[in-house]
Amino acid sequence: MAEHPRPFVTLFTRCYKRPKALAVCNASVELQSVQDYQRVFIVDEIGRGLEWADAQFYERRHEALGRYVYMLDDDNILAHANVIEKWRWVTTLTGCEVMMFKAGYADLGILPQDDCWMQPPAHGRISPLNALVSRELFLKHIDKWRGAYVGDFEYLQAVMADETASIVWLDDVMAYCQRRSYGKPEEDDAAI
Repeated sequence: MAEHPRPFVTLFTRCYKRPKALAVCNASVELQSVQDYQRVFIVDEIGRGLEWADAQFYERRHEALGRYVYMLDDDNILAHANVIEKWRWVTTLTGCEVMMFKAGYADLGILPQDDCWMQPPAHGRISPLNALVSRELFLKHIDKWRGAYVGDFEYLQAVMADETASIVWLDDVMAYCQRRSYGKPEEDDAAI
């Protein structure tokens, strides 16, 4: 699958009883023009909850073999067939350790909005769906995500505040959230 000894990116995917959403997510990955990735699935078949799923990023951190790490949940999709190719091109060109970009949400529109663009993360206005992070920074800061309700925000805030991080902002939509599921399975759609 990988075109290099180490894959370009590890895609972590949390899954919880959303087979239709997961099929669309997987299709968006399989359609990539560059197949230079590793998938790590975090599967919760019994409903352990978001805290458990979030803690798994830390518990399974050493499974990430890619030079970069990206969080692509089962209800997220890559925006087009050239996302990984574009990521690889920009990181090669710039040498960045963090790439921030836009992501679309059905209920929120495109984030981050202009007032948050190129700014430190504002809770609820930017998320790991907006960030490609080097494996080194991922390993250094993933403990911030472990078990905390807003762990995704704490993680991203730590990554972006890291004084060693070189950050590039790419003004392009690279991913979409199919629907914000809040950890609920598809059969609970009416409750969302």
